[in-house]
Amino acid sequence: MPPSSYSFELESNPRLRFEDNGEGWVTCYLDQGDSLKKLGAESVSYLVDNISSALNRPLRSIVIEGAKMYFPFDTPEDQKKMTGEIDGQPVYWVCSLAEDHHSFYIDIDSTILYVEDDEGRLAERLTLDDACIDAWNEQLRKLSQ
Repeated sequence: MPPSSYSFELESNPRLRFEDNGEGWVTCYLDQGDSLKKLGAESVSYLVDNISSALNRPLRSIVIEGAKMYFPFDTPEDQKKMTGEIDGQPVYWVCSLAEDHHSFYIDIDSTILYVEDDEGRLAERLTLDDACIDAWNEQLRKLSQ
């Protein structure tokens, strides 16, 4: 049974906070401890599906003869989602938020979540270690039940 309230946090440094604003929508904030920045809002199902998919995508980088290569792409749709580079790292789109229009991108190894503002400027980067990814997956799994 899904929770009656969709307020939750995804632990990282800084953390992402999601607060229920009614009818299955949540507002997303970047919580830096001493400040809270609104990033936008979206439906719970959209966020759970897109973030879970990004965290669990089997895209990994390997080095062959000194060159970094990226394999595999799951589907042609995944190839279309590759959006370029941030900080010199290949990234793909995770999701975009309504209202304040921030977007999330993740690196090919699923270890850095980039947050861009409504003008495409890098607003934050969140480093995701294995423990963080496991905790996010558990939290998102609970929300999808």
